[in-house]
Amino acid sequence: MTTETHARKDTPIGSIMTEDPLTVSHALKLSDAQDRMYANNVRHLVVTGEDGSLVGILSTRDAGLAASVGQPDALTVGEAMVRNPYACARDTPLLAVAEEMEAHRYGAVVVTDGAKPVGIFTTTDAMHALRESLVGEPLKPLVEAQHVLAEGERDKVEHHVRASDRLKSRGGAPSASTGRLGRF
Repeated sequence: MTTETHARKDTPIGSIMTEDPLTVSHALKLSDAQDRMYANNVRHLVVTGEDGSLVGILSTRDAGLAASVGQPDALTVGEAMVRNPYACARDTPLLAVAEEMEAHRYGAVVVTDGAKPVGIFTTTDAMHALRESLVGEPLKPLVEAQHVLAEGERDKVEHHVRASDRLKSRGGAPSASTGRLGRF
């Protein structure tokens, strides 16, 4: 989030969105998308076409629902994603975005420049904006986005991360009784 002052109803969404959202191809295996969400501690992935244009959004809820009725390794993101998600331009006022999110119970809004995604505004971003409004001054996020990299660092990161690799480094494993990952 790039907040310079606390949010007001006319604040453009582009000033409080999370820039450079994680994007995936509609052809990616659903299991790989789930691993990517877990590894980056995000609940939404923006789905783009070959030309980089917005084609959908995948939430952890969408992925979980699809995985419950099929095999995640056999399904693709395109089969589980929401097509034509609500999207808005950077200059859309916060109030208009909040009203749309509330009216339709959206967990995230994709911010676009033309057809290309440039940001995402999630309920977490909304809670941060609310905190700033209540306090009346800019605040640091309580949780930093893990996928946002410093300039020049993107080329150094391998984009295929599996949850099982992270678990090995932590010494955890899926629980047979709960199916939860890690040590709980």
